[in-house]
Amino acid sequence: WLMDRERESSIEAVRQLDRHHLSRIREIFAAFDEEMKPRDRDAVRRRRATMMQQIADAQCVLIAGGHVAVLLNRLRMFDLAPGLREKPVVAWSAGAMVATERVVLFHDHPPQGAGNAEILDRGLALCRGLVALPHAEKRLALDDPVRVSLLARRFSDFQLAALDPGARLDWEPPDWIRQPGTQRLRADGSLEVWS
Repeated sequence: WLMDRERESSIEAVRQLDRHHLSRIREIFAAFDEEMKPRDRDAVRRRRATMMQQIADAQCVLIAGGHVAVLLNRLRMFDLAPGLREKPVVAWSAGAMVATERVVLFHDHPPQGAGNAEILDRGLALCRGLVALPHAEKRLALDDPVRVSLLARRFSDFQLAALDPGARLDWEPPDWIRQPGTQRLRADGSLEVWS
């Protein structure tokens, strides 16, 4: 019981660091936008208008994977979220990550040594209440209940979805429609088939 209290206190300290990080990121981006005014540039305005028209003409928008930071940066620079909110979106891998409210970078065994999850930034919030963890089988020690528990408890305000091949979630506000076989990480350190 003594360790449980200390562990919970430590998790709360990390949550506080996460909140501070997100706050600082917002301040830095706001200062950059104020000084550089990228959306006021003619080339950006023209390209945004073209992309918004393409989104308006589409029946569905696909957001693929890739480098999550670059993808998020471009979607945000062209301010595409308002148009995307009006359309069905199919997103996978990094695309699924940027569609959520929090973009969490994660890898328990990266090449450079021990890895711990970190928040990159807020996402586009096209859907709510989820942290997308694509390729979880390859990137997380899902057989380690302590690591699974710590990650799930750190982000306890969200469902942590292990988006491995065959997994699928459909966002139908205000909730998720779960497809068979889709798993989520639980605070007790287990994986649960999300039914």
